[in-house]
Amino acid sequence: MKNYKVNDYLNEDFELSIKRCKKLAGNSTAIHTHEFAEMVYIFSGEEEHYIDGKKYLLKRGTLLFINYGSTHEAFYKTDSEHFDVYLSPEFLSNELANSTNFLDILTLSQFEELNCSQDADLSSVIFTGEDLLLVETLLKTMERECNDKSIGRKTIIRGCLQILVSMM
Repeated sequence: MKNYKVNDYLNEDFELSIKRCKKLAGNSTAIHTHEFAEMVYIFSGEEEHYIDGKKYLLKRGTLLFINYGSTHEAFYKTDSEHFDVYLSPEFLSNELANSTNFLDILTLSQFEELNCSQDADLSSVIFTGEDLLLVETLLKTMERECNDKSIGRKTIIRGCLQILVSMM
């Protein structure tokens, strides 16, 4: 099984990377792991992902969180377009939360605010309406800032990501 390395996917000067991907129906990504966390957001089409053997059906508006070290594979049911956001464990630890308890923190946040079960699976969230439009704006802003490399871009990207995570 392939294990993707941090240095192959993340910029040396920043512990976060984002890329837009277009996939053709019928293609797939073989089972693998990575040394970094990944968030996948679906812009169009339908994809089927497996994280540690658990199946997730994704369509527009779905944000999927894949923790580092988890097994992951994907099948592209239709032509699709998605964003991959790659986050180093150090970035999660320093900027957002302790990377080992990231999903636990999300679960507690959801539990306190929404009264949902602590057993809730927060690996996948589906956004609709105004939230969907905001998430897409945040991701496009992050993509633009990653590509622009202007002064202040890291602050903008961190801010966008913190808003995005708070929406999960």
